[in-house]
Amino acid sequence: MPYDEKFFRTVGRRCAAIVCLAGLIIIAGWQFRIPLLRGELFDTFVAPNTALLFVVCGISLLLQSLKFKSAQWLGSVLSVPVFAFGLAIFLEHTMGVNFGIDGIFMAHRLSDWVGIPYPGRFSSTTAFNFILSGLALTTLRLPTKKPVTEFFAAVVVMMCYFGMVGYLYSASVLYGRITSTYTMLLFVILAIGLWCSSRTTRFVMFFTADLAGGIVARRVVLAILAVLPLLGWVEIQGRRANLFGREVGIAFFVVAAATIFTVVVLRTARLLDELDLRRSQAEAVLIQTEKLAAAGRMAATIAHEINNPLGAVTNLLYICRNMEMDAATRDSYLATAEEEVRHLALISKQTLGFYRESADATIVDCAELVQQVVALYRSRLANKGIEVRLDLSNDAKVSCVGGELRQVLVNLVSNASDACPNTKGIIRISTSADAANIFEAFFTTKESVGTGLGLWVSKGLIEKNAGRIEVFSHDLPFRTTFRLTLPLATEADRTATA
Repeated sequence: MPYDEKFFRTVGRRCAAIVCLAGLIIIAGWQFRIPLLRGELFDTFVAPNTALLFVVCGISLLLQSLKFKSAQWLGSVLSVPVFAFGLAIFLEHTMGVNFGIDGIFMAHRLSDWVGIPYPGRFSSTTAFNFILSGLALTTLRLPTKKPVTEFFAAVVVMMCYFGMVGYLYSASVLYGRITSTYTMLLFVILAIGLWCSSRTTRFVMFFTADLAGGIVARRVVLAILAVLPLLGWVEIQGRRANLFGREVGIAFFVVAAATIFTVVVLRTARLLDELDLRRSQAEAVLIQTEKLAAAGRMAATIAHEINNPLGAVTNLLYICRNMEMDAATRDSYLATAEEEVRHLALISKQTLGFYRESADATIVDCAELVQQVVALYRSRLANKGIEVRLDLSNDAKVSCVGGELRQVLVNLVSNASDACPNTKGIIRISTSADAANIFEAFFTTKESVGTGLGLWVSKGLIEKNAGRIEVFSHDLPFRTTFRLTLPLATEADRTATA
């Protein structure tokens, strides 16, 4: 399920509190010589210096999660000693020097370190992780969109993963020989807190999202990280117990891994198919909703177009019936009424053309189609003082579903009318034989009348007919150009239509 930023910030603070509290408990374990509290497991333990740095890391993360600038600044300052101490210990391991800082903290308990050449010094792996943690804490509040903090935290988790695998296979070189599993666990918790507290929260947003990437990451990546080491461990234990030889062990590993990942991939694919089906159904509902809205707008436009000639016919018939006049004048009035009736018939015919056309592609004359749409909007545009300038080519004939192209033109003309000022404007429409997020669903600048679906549906209809729709905005005010591109009808299309 998707989570918001507030949730991640809460998780980050809780991870910081856990790390800080765990460090204090470990220090208490050393002070009172309680093996369980100082993390003794698998002949290793958590060093006092390690626990102290965990406390500092936790406090630093907590302070930087607050809204106060002073607290955030102090938290950033606390990351410096974490980085510096980790770097010093790492140099001691790699360069063979001794800075004398290992036994400063909890010096009275150095006698408890038995069989270790440098009492108080934690492993090189732990030192490297503290270097990365210090860098992550330092960059936590940097004003950058790059996931710098998430990167350092991810490397920390990777190092801990190597250590866990090393414990599973008894390969001490992977976990620094004396690194405790508790130390690795606390580093993972700290890394999660850093991920959730970063400025972008890009990693956790991606990993917890209900999108395809998040679903695949959760299912496949976690399966790889958990299943492969476990299968390898089973194979090694079987060979050590002489249950099977090397060839059988490898065959077992390959077959088991292939089976498990096939199941995981198939289940993930099925889930993605279900999500895609739901998305397609939702898009179909949106398209149908926009069609109904377009039908409503068209009905209002047609009603307005019909009302004017009907009013004229009514007035003319009233005059002819109730007023004395000569035959020539009466014939003139009746001719005018007859012309208005023909206008009504034309509007009715054009309206039927919107909804009684074939759903298959036919040869469509773009010039004729544009004239039909403009005729329906003539009165509405004239009332707003909008001038329509047409530059139509008789050669522009395309193969498409006429009703769908007409719906696109209706949307564009309606949007152009709404975008023009109330007193004047110019709409240019041309045909020839030769940006932005406005095509996204629900995007609209007409807060009172817009649904944000018209251009989105129009784009889908044009692409369905092997074309494209483009928008160009100009520096001049109230000037935007939409360009529709459709493939010209070929001789084969004309023959098939005939």
